[in-house]
Amino acid sequence: MKKVILFILSGLLLFSLFSCSKKDDFVSEKAKYDIRVVKLDIGEYVLKELYNPEPLEELEYDLLNKNISRDEAVIRLSKILADYNIVHLNLNINYPEFYAEIAPFFLKLFEDDYYLSICHKKYEKYAGCKVVEIGGIPVKTALEKYNEYFPFETESGAKYNFETVLNYKFLKAAGLLDKKGRLPVSFETQNGSVETVLIKSVEKLEMKDITGIRPAAYSSIDTNQRTNKMSAFVADQQKKTCYYQSLSFHPFNEDNCVESMETMLKELKTNDYDTIVFDLRYNGGGQFPIIISQKFYENKEFLQNYNLAIILSGKTYSAGVIFADYLYGLFPNLVFFGEESGQAIFNYTNVLPETLPNLKCNIVFPKQVEAMDNVSKRADDVNRGILPDVEVHQTLEDYLNGVDTIYNAIYDYFN
Repeated sequence: MKKVILFILSGLLLFSLFSCSKKDDFVSEKAKYDIRVVKLDIGEYVLKELYNPEPLEELEYDLLNKNISRDEAVIRLSKILADYNIVHLNLNINYPEFYAEIAPFFLKLFEDDYYLSICHKKYEKYAGCKVVEIGGIPVKTALEKYNEYFPFETESGAKYNFETVLNYKFLKAAGLLDKKGRLPVSFETQNGSVETVLIKSVEKLEMKDITGIRPAAYSSIDTNQRTNKMSAFVADQQKKTCYYQSLSFHPFNEDNCVESMETMLKELKTNDYDTIVFDLRYNGGGQFPIIISQKFYENKEFLQNYNLAIILSGKTYSAGVIFADYLYGLFPNLVFFGEESGQAIFNYTNVLPETLPNLKCNIVFPKQVEAMDNVSKRADDVNRGILPDVEVHQTLEDYLNGVDTIYNAIYDYFN
């Protein structure tokens, strides 16, 4: 019996030593150097005039003296970076344990309201229902709390953060979970009543377990998603309109961008059209291909004879906004539809990632200022995004019927 007790005590001692060594390994000089890297990235480059060292010094002190966890450090650092309100200054969290608790659903924004779009079959009855509260408070208030941990530059960009994978660690930090770690979500049901569900986190969502709302028929808005291409071209001969759609710009999809561009030019020269639409509402950025700008410049005289429209949204960032600025410089008759872009006209760009090994993250920080001279001429405030000439949003009703609200608005505008 004594041997058994000794064996158990020895095991507990070893476990304790192992646990302590792991914690001590984290709260060490390495943690201090991670924070010092962040201080240099912000304080010595293009952001140095905005640099506020105090929150980082407090975090560094607590890492060295209070044995805070990696999760807590990462969440606090996320908030510190978000306070700068610079999209290109953010934290990429690389350790899988941080994502072990996620929401078993996805929300989608239509106009100014969130709806349950995709969910675990357990919550199927609420698919398509409007969300009125999260964490026991109105959705907009909950979103403000959640946004304290994510950078945004415009109000339009801020309102989409509930469309992403919702991490329960950030939801807890924002004070949106109950005492048992569940997320209270209140839905407006089909009969007009409001029902509140306490939703537990999951480790992952399997395709076999999910359901959601889908359009009765697909419209041209879905071309990119259905073809898995970053750029696509769609022609509507009935409306005499060509659509150039782009989800992102990256070197790996440059051939796809060029192919879509060349297909559009060929179609325009072959058939009768009067309108061209550049759809960048989902373009999160990347690296704008120079060859595309060259092709637009070479065909400037030909293209400027058409009605030209561009669609931006709170999801349009970086190279997507730069592309819009370039087009407006070539074509002053370009009409902007949709909503304010997610990125501000005056912004910080040309990002550089740097590894924070002890925190198991990468910090991404900008190296230069981007002023965008062309769209600045039509702006009253360059600290806002590119504002639309015609503000219009996709509606839930049109989405379910396979109708693109914004495409219809463009057709009505020019006709």
